[in-house]
Amino acid sequence: MTLPSDHPRREPGQRGIGTGLLIGLGFHALGLVLALASLGMMMQFGVFAILWPFIAIAVISVIVMATAGSHAQRRRIAGGVLIISAAVWLIIIGPCIGLVYSIP
Repeated sequence: MTLPSDHPRREPGQRGIGTGLLIGLGFHALGLVLALASLGMMMQFGVFAILWPFIAIAVISVIVMATAGSHAQRRRIAGGVLIISAAVWLIIIGPCIGLVYSIP
């Protein structure tokens, strides 16, 4: 059994998951701007035209998390971005798509 004191502490200069959360918020704010800018392409590409920035953020975060290897700081930041990504999909994007496509 591991006690909380057995876990390695991060160095004072290292970034934690909070930094990843802030970076994730910034990426999703930029993604919202890109989604609104690509609304004109919705006739050709459907709903993918407004979802591509959010899909790209999630895919890039997963790739960074998978390839981080022994870089704990990179994993923490990618984890924070993925937490924000999951929250955005569950709270904002999913219900909005459901509402748009449920209206006859």
